[in-house]
Amino acid sequence: VKKTKTGYSTNYDVLNKLKEVHPIAQKILDYREAHKIYSTYVKPYMNYLDEEQRLYTYFDYCGTSTGRLSSKDPNLQNIPVKGEWGNKMRKLFIPREGYKIMSADYSQMELRLLAQFSEDETLNEIFEDDRDIHTETAIHLFGMSDKRTRNFAKSINYGIVYGLSPYGLSQQLEIELSEAKDYIERYFDRFQGVERYINEQISKARKNGYVSVISKRRRYVRGINSSNRFRREAAERIAVNTPLQGSSAEILKVVMNNIHKEIKNNDKIYLVSQIHDELLFEVKEGEENRFKKIIKDIMEDIPFLIKVKMKVDISTGNNWWEAH
Repeated sequence: VKKTKTGYSTNYDVLNKLKEVHPIAQKILDYREAHKIYSTYVKPYMNYLDEEQRLYTYFDYCGTSTGRLSSKDPNLQNIPVKGEWGNKMRKLFIPREGYKIMSADYSQMELRLLAQFSEDETLNEIFEDDRDIHTETAIHLFGMSDKRTRNFAKSINYGIVYGLSPYGLSQQLEIELSEAKDYIERYFDRFQGVERYINEQISKARKNGYVSVISKRRRYVRGINSSNRFRREAAERIAVNTPLQGSSAEILKVVMNNIHKEIKNNDKIYLVSQIHDELLFEVKEGEENRFKKIIKDIMEDIPFLIKVKMKVDISTGNNWWEAH
């Protein structure tokens, strides 16, 4: 067990290992999670409720370097997605009376943009054929796809985009460094266009000092030619990921504008929030199917921006959790 200056460590990693030895470790982890949810979300949010028990957030159009919208007072974009308490939090968000919550979420949007920008034939074929990229990667790397290997493949697919090193992958998946190196090498053997895209983006950033998103908006990349390895590698990750995350953000802005034009004079549907690749609506009960089609068509039909096939998952429910 690790030690600190004052005694034995009780951080997450330590307790997560000890929970198999003694039940108190799991109880401490559960308490900490519940306390974080209460102190970070529940208690602060109570201060923002209006007379009708509704929350209003502020979206900053220019609050991030990538172009993503940011939310504050309160931040409604950082609510946990997974876990028991994340589910309970999302159940608290309900629509006005007579309406349902509708969630419209882009499926694997950044990986689809990676397919377009890298022009990798295999990656484009997978999305064009409506095959699951994580399942495909799992079969390629492990010879099979079950829950465990698909999760491994998902970590690798997104890790590559975010510049995850073999060491970082070995730590994340709790595997040997040699295994992590082998997985990354075999990934690039299949998706050679992705490796080429990564190298080209880094090379362009070193030459020009910036990278561009789909609208040609630039993000200047400080430290790309730094002699400090850590600063340089951080800049390289920015050079690779910004065109993907930034383009995703700009597509969402265009889509939101198109949706607004379609529904602005309609009291049967309201766009109420945006969580990066997901849009939340309040939809009049009985009108769900009609608006599902309208929203799906708008979100998937953006040929003037992208060529790769986009997919949007839409569902409804009595609260945010049911709709997600």
